[in-house]
Amino acid sequence: MTEPRWGVRLADVRLPRWWAVAVMVTAYFARRSNDKQWKQATATLQAPLTQAAEYVRDRDQSAAEREERVLAHTVVLARLTWALLVLAASTLAVAVVTLVVD
Repeated sequence: MTEPRWGVRLADVRLPRWWAVAVMVTAYFARRSNDKQWKQATATLQAPLTQAAEYVRDRDQSAAEREERVLAHTVVLARLTWALLVLAASTLAVAVVTLVVD
């Protein structure tokens, strides 16, 4: 007497006639569920991402304004340096002239 085998042979498995419809309906519902989850995740993340983008925009604008102010101060500093050099040269010229004339 042979021992009975446990399990099912693949040849004995028969798919129902409506298996293609079941696969398509399952795929449809899975995609619909994924779409809902995607929309929910997008809605959840939209506000913080918008705030972060606004923060970066404001930070960049303030950095541009600071850069313009620094550039303006640099121009003023260059003008003052030239004025100081002219004043020093004229003071030296006046000193030399006073020493020569006396």
